[in-house]
Amino acid sequence: MQAKLFSDRLHEVLQRYEARQITSGEVIERLVELAKKMRDARRRNETLGLTVEEAAFYDAVAGSSEDWTVDPKLAEVARALVTGIKEDLTVDWADHEATEAAIRAKIKRLLRRLAYTPPTGGGGRMPDRVVDDILEQARVLYRWWPELAAGELIL
Repeated sequence: MQAKLFSDRLHEVLQRYEARQITSGEVIERLVELAKKMRDARRRNETLGLTVEEAAFYDAVAGSSEDWTVDPKLAEVARALVTGIKEDLTVDWADHEATEAAIRAKIKRLLRRLAYTPPTGGGGRMPDRVVDDILEQARVLYRWWPELAAGELIL
């Protein structure tokens, strides 16, 4: 979610420059500001008291990656998602529909078991949209699962 957020912001700056709404100096200022925010975002998980993986899933269930205060209930959901999803990962899991469907079902069960309710500030996102966001985060984080299991997660 953070990568998409930063990509959208970069795209917006470049579009405004191409439309001659901002000068090249303003583009540089905004890019420096964006770089600082990206650097801070890399340390955000520490501020939240979560691992990198947990912070990624926390953002998916929270509906935003901009809030730097932790909701204990959402942190619990994020931790459960990391543990639950990792249990079902196999080699090439994202290429097999049956495995992905099983993980999707597990995500839904975890959300129901933990009494998760979608955030109201996120534009009234439907639970299926939240599940899609969580599954997308899992694809990004665990696409190359066997190699990651032996090494360290790199974001």
